[in-house]
Amino acid sequence: MKQVAAIALLCDHHILMGRRRESGKWTNPGGHLNPGEDPLKGAVREVKEETGIDIDPRRLEHLETRIVKKPDGTEIKVHGYKVHLLKKPQTTMRTDPDQEVDRWRWLNLDGELSHVSHNLHVPLGDNVLLDHIIKGKPQRRHIQHIWTHSRRIGMGKRAEELLIGGKADGKSDSDFPQDQLRMGRKVEREHTSNPAAANEVARDHLTEDKKYYTHLKEMEDKYVEKTAFWQGFEKRGSGEAEKGFSTTHAGYEDALPANVVSTWKKGLKGKTYREGSDHFKKSLDSWVKTPKGRQWHTNYYNYNNR
Repeated sequence: MKQVAAIALLCDHHILMGRRRESGKWTNPGGHLNPGEDPLKGAVREVKEETGIDIDPRRLEHLETRIVKKPDGTEIKVHGYKVHLLKKPQTTMRTDPDQEVDRWRWLNLDGELSHVSHNLHVPLGDNVLLDHIIKGKPQRRHIQHIWTHSRRIGMGKRAEELLIGGKADGKSDSDFPQDQLRMGRKVEREHTSNPAAANEVARDHLTEDKKYYTHLKEMEDKYVEKTAFWQGFEKRGSGEAEKGFSTTHAGYEDALPANVVSTWKKGLKGKTYREGSDHFKKSLDSWVKTPKGRQWHTNYYNYNNR
């Protein structure tokens, strides 16, 4: 049986989540263990590879080890861990050999996490980490709805029995922005065939954030743009490598010396978008090992983590 380590990185009431390139679904750091690898050591390795963050294994808290069945019927053993950090460290995808995540983001546990709870790489019902992290939080109501509702409604249970205790209890539909409520009903009907349940979940989200569904749509629209971006990743043609180089360089454009970047851009003609992007990463990695590059990296890191 294959084994997986999954790690929840927590800091200042936020959790680190990444959006996967191929699906747009959100995930925590983690991955398959090597044959015979200790789960704790594997967890530390996966965090380092995927995010660039070094974790002291003594600070990792074991949450649970659970056997989970994948959609294709195969079973995997998942070792769940969490760690509380004193400050939010800088993340990077440069060390990830699989390049599965296009960005990492610190999500607020009380608000932003609920925005993505319906769009997870590992569904809530099987998510060893989030099952522990958000116990007792408002999002828990949404979990009950998605993963218990479909089974219990068919046995004669009422949707209201599953939704008791949410923030919207005691309010009427007229207490919410009607355009948001209409959007919410439509979105939540993607997860349930019960109109009353969809309405209740939408009201609960709108109690937390009056523009919840506008914010959700904005997030999804950005993903559509990202999807189009990655579809052209292997494109070869005039200027494609330069675009890949410049896009990867965008986050550093105001910090890196212009003459250094200009030198790196030489020799890109005729290469693909991916090759241009990889060329920037390799050039940056090599440069930060030089005295001047090392000093720049120290200054850049200190500035972004001040």
